[in-house]
Amino acid sequence: MIKIITGYSNPGGSTVALKNLCKEFNNRNIECHMYGPHDWHLQFGKEFKPLNQLSLLNEDRIICHFLDLGVPVKNCIFSCHEMWWFDFKSTSKFYDKVQFLTQKQADYHNTVKDYILIPNVKEKIIINRDDSILNVAGVIGAVEKRKNTSESIKRAIQDGCDKVLLFGPILDQSYFQRTVLPLLSDKVIHMGYEKNKEMIYSKIDRVYHMSNGEVASLVKDECYTTGTLFFGNENTDNEVSPLTNDEIINLWKKELNVN
Repeated sequence: MIKIITGYSNPGGSTVALKNLCKEFNNRNIECHMYGPHDWHLQFGKEFKPLNQLSLLNEDRIICHFLDLGVPVKNCIFSCHEMWWFDFKSTSKFYDKVQFLTQKQADYHNTVKDYILIPNVKEKIIINRDDSILNVAGVIGAVEKRKNTSESIKRAIQDGCDKVLLFGPILDQSYFQRTVLPLLSDKVIHMGYEKNKEMIYSKIDRVYHMSNGEVASLVKDECYTTGTLFFGNENTDNEVSPLTNDEIINLWKKELNVN
């Protein structure tokens, strides 16, 4: 069995990426469970479990994220989805290798010498658009300072978008009240969190993503697969990986010694 163990399982790019990876393994009849301390990930199926149900066995293949297990375990890859908000110097060396998403991220964490590059798997999103969504912008992701939500909205307004739809949970109420709420109107609408990606991308033809820090934006991947225009900044300038999900899973199987 493959066990994905994360120290953060609330809404966020890393949680969605690891959820998608777990699903891809199981779709290929490779048993995989994902464990996390928060409840949000539990909605996606019986293979998603609370962290307090975790038990480690000798034969387990482990992918660990944002968590220090503290003791060495057999066949463990540390999956890093962070840049400046994660410090390897404060984490014990319980893993065999580190998985980075991009070379830029690996260069940033230059103290890590034993690493592999494996991008996120891509979600299959089937959309149904009509002319009513032309020039309608989406701002997708958690509402918080790190995601720079207000700047994304302002950029869309400055570019003359007819409507701006904000999809995402409010993780920082103070930031929302101070910087986002004053921008809302009949043309700038907070839609709340929506897990149906088909619905989101069927309502917009472009996305603005002015994040303060990003490694390999899942939103950018989603725009690539749905043919949605993407407007970002220097923090979202990563290239979308051309690898297929089959190729990505094969890289994981090789590292985890899965047949």
